[in-house]
Amino acid sequence: MPSPLLISRLTLAAACCAASLAAQAIEREDRLDCQLPDGTHVLFRSRYDYSLVPVPLVHASRESDRHSWDARYRDKKGKVTDTPVAVDYHGNRTRSSLEAVCAHVGVLNGVVLGPHTFREADGRWFSSEQLPWELLDAGGVGFVPDRLPPEKRKQMDDAGIKDATYYFAFILPTGKRLVYEQPLHRSREGFFREKTFDAVYQSFSDDHGKTWSPPVVTTDALIFELGKSWSQQSFLAKPVSLNGKKIPEDPPPDNSCVQ
Repeated sequence: MPSPLLISRLTLAAACCAASLAAQAIEREDRLDCQLPDGTHVLFRSRYDYSLVPVPLVHASRESDRHSWDARYRDKKGKVTDTPVAVDYHGNRTRSSLEAVCAHVGVLNGVVLGPHTFREADGRWFSSEQLPWELLDAGGVGFVPDRLPPEKRKQMDDAGIKDATYYFAFILPTGKRLVYEQPLHRSREGFFREKTFDAVYQSFSDDHGKTWSPPVVTTDALIFELGKSWSQQSFLAKPVSLNGKKIPEDPPPDNSCVQ
């Protein structure tokens, strides 16, 4: 068994090595360009530290302190502004994974939409801080159904709803009214981006988000296109390039092991 002195020295050496690597790292960023149907763009950026020297461990990454994808909006005049939209970075750079990042932003009736927010006419973004999450969010239908309030549980059961998009919903202004919709599924099976939207959890606000009507499960959707999956929604952004380079199509699945 190693002596306490040896353990102490090894710990110190590891700390010094880590400090040395950190000191020899530079900040880099990945840039994902997504285009909206109206020709405007959403520019996602994920920053990270990159070590200038090889990492001692064979399978270790030279990247560290990776940040989420932060979104900026570029209008038709080329003006770029910050947005409150942020998407978790999962390390996968396949086209389908990048499509999932872009799909967090859309444009409908000339209004740019993000999760629980939208771009106001004056260029500001609607603040989601005031949203009554416990009232509006149907997330967890397929994950922790026992935690749903009885009345919400009954709504889902009566409509045959088994799952919901996790912490994802859009808000669309229609005149002086705001419409809130969160997509719902009648099946738990399948990859989240490919599951059909069968209904929405819908609510309305007539005071710009201060208060909301009791949400209902409905197929009378005003934002989302039912019968289609997340990836098939026509009003969402699509990937154009990653770090200035065209994104190749994903290779076909390997079915060589399928009998």
